[in-house]
Amino acid sequence: MKKLTVIIIVISLSLILVVGCGSGEQVELEIDSKPEGGRVLVDQADREVKVPEKIERVVALDTGLCGIILTLGHWDTIVGTTRYTVLDDLLMEVIPDLDQIPTPGTSTDVSIESLLELQPDVVIGGWEIDFIHQIETAGMAAMYVEPVTFQDQFAEVKLIGELYGEEERAAELIGWMEDKLQQIYERVKDEEPVRTLYLWGDPDIRNEMLYFASGVNVAGDIDQRWPNVALEQILTWDPEVIMVLQMARWLHPEQTSDLDPEQWLNELKETYYRPLLAAAW
Repeated sequence: MKKLTVIIIVISLSLILVVGCGSGEQVELEIDSKPEGGRVLVDQADREVKVPEKIERVVALDTGLCGIILTLGHWDTIVGTTRYTVLDDLLMEVIPDLDQIPTPGTSTDVSIESLLELQPDVVIGGWEIDFIHQIETAGMAAMYVEPVTFQDQFAEVKLIGELYGEEERAAELIGWMEDKLQQIYERVKDEEPVRTLYLWGDPDIRNEMLYFASGVNVAGDIDQRWPNVALEQILTWDPEVIMVLQMARWLHPEQTSDLDPEQWLNELKETYYRPLLAAAW
């Protein structure tokens, strides 16, 4: 969600992470994707990636990336995104023509040919590094992001800020996110952790999310994404709460009743989204 679906839902106490990544077929292209000049950035796989000085065309194969780029004021550079972006209600609300943007695939199933047609300055995605290598082999610059933990998410925002030369704006957004997360944690940190079953997504982020909501994952030792667990095992764990969406409010309603995630969502839209869209259009 794991992104601004991730940012929005995490900050809105839903504490869910949505990230898209993937692979695709190889297509050879006789162009130089790393022209003379430009800049070198270090992505979240510690790889050096050469990108143009000015970024004008970006394919963001992750919903969260779209939210970050929008927040940094550069939505007009998006020429392609994941097909799952249209499932993000917030992005659909604030970007009227979102469903008209080309979708060359997802981060797990992308068409290299479709990417080539979009002529991106850089393609951004994550999870499987082979997916990035395939894009580079086809002649395009590719940047790897992997926002597994909250710190990873903050690092992702910082990296995208560097890509666009918006370091100050990125730092402001990170501070806003940290503040909201800390507000949640301060309310519930002294409460008895609620024994919770949560199996969605990456094991590191699902356990960290519950930590900040003062919960403990009874399946915390499982290191698989989206594992299949037998009913007998669930009965043995005997969790107090089983979650698909999880909220600090659900675990500790008395301590968080005065926190208003809807207000935070409106703050995100009115402070970070709409003014930038209005300026761009």
